[in-house]
Amino acid sequence: SPGGGTTAASKLQVISPTPTVSSVNPNRALPGASVTLTVTGTNFVDGSTIVFGSSSVGTTFVSSTSLTAQVTVPNQPGQVINVGVANPGAVNSNTVEFTVLGLPTVTSVTPSQGQAGTAVNITVLGANFQDGASVVFNGTAVSTTLNNATSLSATVTLPAVGGVFPVGVRNPGSPLSNTVDFTVLALPTVSSVSPTSATAGTVVQLTVNGANFLATSVVNFNSSPVSTSFVSESTLRATVTLPSNPGVYSVTVTNPGGVNSNGADFAVLAPVILTPSLTSITPASGNPGATINVAITGVNFSAIGTNLTISGSGVSLSSMTVNSSASIKSEEHTSELQSRFGISY
Repeated sequence: SPGGGTTAASKLQVISPTPTVSSVNPNRALPGASVTLTVTGTNFVDGSTIVFGSSSVGTTFVSSTSLTAQVTVPNQPGQVINVGVANPGAVNSNTVEFTVLGLPTVTSVTPSQGQAGTAVNITVLGANFQDGASVVFNGTAVSTTLNNATSLSATVTLPAVGGVFPVGVRNPGSPLSNTVDFTVLALPTVSSVSPTSATAGTVVQLTVNGANFLATSVVNFNSSPVSTSFVSESTLRATVTLPSNPGVYSVTVTNPGGVNSNGADFAVLAPVILTPSLTSITPASGNPGATINVAITGVNFSAIGTNLTISGSGVSLSSMTVNSSASIKSEEHTSELQSRFGISY
């Protein structure tokens, strides 16, 4: 100052510029996760602090446009946390949002059951499903399609044994959700058929015994489905027209989804042809030129294919009726006293 005097000292206050925040990366994470936040913006200075929610966190100054900090995500799924920057002098920025992800939850699986050994398409419904989420069937992740945040689709090859298996969902980096039950239906098995044999060309009513039969199960005879009635989980009935060729044929059961049981044998028998035999003819005689009714008795007569033969001359057969396997009624015209009768098929 003039005259060589000095002035009193005064303080110089440096005011930090106002920071701005444009983004935070990542901007979401699972509850309880420890993540490194990178906050991008402008006017950051050495001493700038990232504010996560209502708390300032230990911050590393990278540049005037970048800061980093390690944070632990609170265990509050679905919470939205404001992230900002405070410069020295209590100069605060705007804020951007950080989301605490909700853990996946499962409410249902459709269908809820399927046949053992088959491939089935399932739809899992719930909440908080993310891109990259996987359906987990009995502890194993399967090929999955994200439909939206509440729906996933997956194809599952079911195990070869029956039982109840858990179905859950896992988001990338997340623990497994709760699970719901999926029932794998055991394979059908055939233990016996009744009857076990019948004559070729006939129609039989089969009773098939076994296990794991369903209301829509179908009996197969020689690999061809036949008319089937469901009696119980262990019994089916079926109507079968037997083939004309004798032999041993397989009886199986098919459950929905094309799941086949083991087979049980059924024998188709050749028709039994019995030799007819005569025991008596009544009357045993008749007048020449007379037409008489003759009753022939014996065994093994058949209404189909039976022929009555008469040897000798002068006797003609007018008609014949098979009354039973032991009786034939015939009408003959006689001109001689002696003739011989015979039966053939």
